[in-house]
Amino acid sequence: MSHPDAFAPADRRPIEPGEVFENPVTRERAVALELPWQNPQGRAVAELTALPGARVLGEHLHPSLHECFTIVQGELTVVRDGRQSTQRAGERADIEPGMWHDWWNEAATDAIVRVEITPGERFVHLIETTFGLAREGHVNAKGDAEPTAIGTHGAGVLRRHRVP
Repeated sequence: MSHPDAFAPADRRPIEPGEVFENPVTRERAVALELPWQNPQGRAVAELTALPGARVLGEHLHPSLHECFTIVQGELTVVRDGRQSTQRAGERADIEPGMWHDWWNEAATDAIVRVEITPGERFVHLIETTFGLAREGHVNAKGDAEPTAIGTHGAGVLRRHRVP
């Protein structure tokens, strides 16, 4: 496991459009297209590449976020409130606040997905943090942050995850 240099100055640069976030454990790659502080809706938009076998951490909900997946290329298996469907290129899956959901790529090819989150500020920082923890080796085989890596920050995360 690697660790950042404890004596190096903190990276205080703001997240910028075009910035890439990769999670080697869950096999996701996201490119920031639009950031919440750049539009009046507070929306975050990213292009997600889900490699074959990629999957989100597991079933979870966002108490106050609306999430929308628009499949650009390939397909994604999506579960919304226990109902499973396969979303293909040109199709959209809306996730309302409080809706339990899960997704994964069980196809043999990459899925390219436009993801929109409103409001998106906390979500952008969640992705930055969880993907960073995965890159640094502080997650389990499912990509779930170990309690010692997230400290009290993770106190509200349940096995069926409730995230911002």
